[in-house]
Amino acid sequence: MNLCIQNIEVVSKDHRKILDQFSLDIGSGEVHVIMGPNGTGKSTLSKVIMGSHDYSVVSGDILYNDESILDKDIDER
Repeated sequence: MNLCIQNIEVVSKDHRKILDQFSLDIGSGEVHVIMGPNGTGKSTLSKVIMGSHDYSVVSGDILYNDESILDKDIDER
């Protein structure tokens, strides 16, 4: 299993840019920790991966096992 986030740009409902050109590649069996100060987008990233309607991916892609999940419903992700 592999999760690959490729240069995503994410905006909120009120069109504020939250993530800009963020990339991350997590290979099978790997564990990654995302740390940073409040307001840097850690929780937003999780919500975007899960398909929250509070955010929109303007550009980039999120791949799980080399398949885009952006067009999938929350329960499919």
